[in-house]
Amino acid sequence: MAYTALASSLYTIEQRLARLLLMLDDRSDGHVLHLTHEQLSSMLGVRRSGVTTALPFPEGDKLIRSI
Repeated sequence: MAYTALASSLYTIEQRLARLLLMLDDRSDGHVLHLTHEQLSSMLGVRRSGVTTALPFPEGDKLIRSI
């Protein structure tokens, strides 16, 4: 729990989102994750608009695709 609190203060939303997506991908059977902005924001502890702002970075690098 202390690491999560530390990570929230040290890392950007983009970095935390990337870590979360990698963890979820590792734990899923396939490479498709069905998540909403609301679910991601809840997992990251940020507002939904923060997720909306952070998603274009991995999308622009062709690391993820959202539909």
